[in-house]
Amino acid sequence: CGTNINIIPMEINQLINLKYINLGRNKLDKFPMEILQIKSLETINLSYNQIVTIPNEIIQLSHLKRLKLRNNCLTTFPNILLELKELEVLY
Repeated sequence: CGTNINIIPMEINQLINLKYINLGRNKLDKFPMEILQIKSLETINLSYNQIVTIPNEIIQLSHLKRLKLRNNCLTTFPNILLELKELEVLY
């Protein structure tokens, strides 16, 4: 069960060595832009939220290997994901 988080604090970007973030099963309706500053991220789980779009700025996460987006409100495939050269898992 999620925690019903709908806002991510800006200070999260201070976790500069973070490799995995699990924000699945919450109430996020937007991609959390705050995490884009954490360049070390390799895995992001945003499953079971209400996210509609993926920002182009996700390309900044050059070490991203796993992106979990299932059960959101995406209506089109975000082509920017094709530019994430390290991405191995997407669902």
